[in-house]
Amino acid sequence: EEFFQETQVTAENYLIDGLGWNRRMVDELVCSAMKVNYGQNNAIDAFTAFVSLAGVDVGSLWSVVGGNYQIPKKTLEASRAALHSAEVSSVTRVENGSNVSYNLEYKDLSKDNTPSVTVKDFDVVIIAHPLNVSKVKFENFPMTIYSDAAKTPYHRTVATFIKGEINGETFGITGNEYPRSFPLDILTTDLENPPVVFNSIGNNIPVTVIDKKAKEFCKPLSEQPTRIWKVFSNRPLTDEEKAKLFRSIDLVVVKDWMAYPQYEPPEQFPSFILDNSGLFYINCIEKAASAMEMSAIGAKNVALLAKDYILAIKKDE
Repeated sequence: EEFFQETQVTAENYLIDGLGWNRRMVDELVCSAMKVNYGQNNAIDAFTAFVSLAGVDVGSLWSVVGGNYQIPKKTLEASRAALHSAEVSSVTRVENGSNVSYNLEYKDLSKDNTPSVTVKDFDVVIIAHPLNVSKVKFENFPMTIYSDAAKTPYHRTVATFIKGEINGETFGITGNEYPRSFPLDILTTDLENPPVVFNSIGNNIPVTVIDKKAKEFCKPLSEQPTRIWKVFSNRPLTDEEKAKLFRSIDLVVVKDWMAYPQYEPPEQFPSFILDNSGLFYINCIEKAASAMEMSAIGAKNVALLAKDYILAIKKDE
């Protein structure tokens, strides 16, 4: 109940009016965390804000050496499930008396040549991507699968990785002050109409580095002026903007994606159960907060619901 109430009010109102936090701390510390983690400001809901603040708690966060992608990879291997790389085009609800199943039409992408269209029947289907950006067609359902809550707009985030030397003059650090006094992380706090084009700039540490060797990548700029930086922004940076931020650029890699919902409380939530006959939805939990840990909670909920549904089917047979 308390968590739900937090999703119904803005972070600003909840923290200042509800908890009595200092406004300057909320406008600066809290807002900077919102912008680096969600590309948004203190107008997001309070629950998402708390998840975002957890993401800046130094010393309490963990990652896997080599990349966090290994977690789902190893989980899949341990499950011994059969993985088919395919592009699903439609899910059709099929009624046969009192029994309901789902026909999936998909293209098998694992084949070397032109993928062929396959149609298979399934008792349970789990949707594991945001419905509002889905290209999957849902046919012959008694209700509309694309509910208003599921259509929430997603927020565009552009991660630009740049290997180069940052431009201290752009940030007012010149002469003997640079690079000695230049920080390795820059956060922004402007609530509206920010004068800069980025949400954050941070010194990037390779995922293959273990904790003890991470310090080698956090040396002062005077010892290592050229390094890899990660710049978060709400749109792609122009060449002119990159040239203003960096004195020299050796390499640029851009990841542009619809990363998480645009949070606007009071929030509404789609259900984990899209159809009582075996259609489930993991990503509905992103409306509460979008994070790897939240996705794991959503996946566990759906796995338990699917298990109960399958056991109920077997009991009736």
